[in-house]
Amino acid sequence: MERLPHLSTNPIIVKELRSRMRGARAFVILTAVLLLLGAISYGIYRVMLLTSTYNSAPLSPQIGQTLFVTLVLLELGLVCFLTPAITAGTISGELENLTYEMLLATPLRPASILRGKLFSSLSYVFMLIFAAVPLSSLVFIFGGVAPRDMLKALIILLVVAVTLGMVSVFMSAWIKRTAGATVLSYVVVLILFFG
Repeated sequence: MERLPHLSTNPIIVKELRSRMRGARAFVILTAVLLLLGAISYGIYRVMLLTSTYNSAPLSPQIGQTLFVTLVLLELGLVCFLTPAITAGTISGELENLTYEMLLATPLRPASILRGKLFSSLSYVFMLIFAAVPLSSLVFIFGGVAPRDMLKALIILLVVAVTLGMVSVFMSAWIKRTAGATVLSYVVVLILFFG
């Protein structure tokens, strides 16, 4: 009888998530980001209503499209700003805290360690992205945006987060200092963002 492969939880992910979500800091940042996105969305809505008196085109789809584009660009900016800051210290932090050798002494393979570090770091960014989905779905009230567009934007945000996270983890392993890895990660983000 053939046995199914044993799927187990990566202990790196469990440890990192417990330490990352233990304090109130993660939830305060999440609340602040959602309040900021909500305030900006409301401000854009009010501006669109004020400028509608000078325009004869249908207003509702324009509001929906403007809100959607603004929220997606704001979330993209947050992902580009937060991902390197969160992930650039994954490997270099272990070196600076002198726990890198203990981590290598575990029975985990290096690929499993990297996957665990990357996923645990990106889980907070993913939480920020998915927490903004209900706010972004308010654009469906106004129209002008299809659910397919929302799904595309969500996939693009996730791919950008994973890409920037992988670049930052690479810089963290390559530079071996958190400050240098963070600076180099932001340089790469700026090159990719503006290039």
